[in-house]
Amino acid sequence: MEKRVLISRWLGPETHALAIYDEASVSSCRQLVREMGSQLNLTSDLIERVALIASELTHNQLAHAKQGYFAVK
Repeated sequence: MEKRVLISRWLGPETHALAIYDEASVSSCRQLVREMGSQLNLTSDLIERVALIASELTHNQLAHAKQGYFAVK
């Protein structure tokens, strides 16, 4: 079974997982965090802090695993 199917089952249908393959994927993850933070009416400072965390996590995925998935839930 494909990894993405297993990840989707684990996260549930309401969660959108992004594939991490390159630097553009890292940028997409930061944008997803910003969009979700805005929907939740979080402060811009908190949103940017979480976007930085997302960036670090996804860079680590690229450096150590070469690819992966990222989701905001």
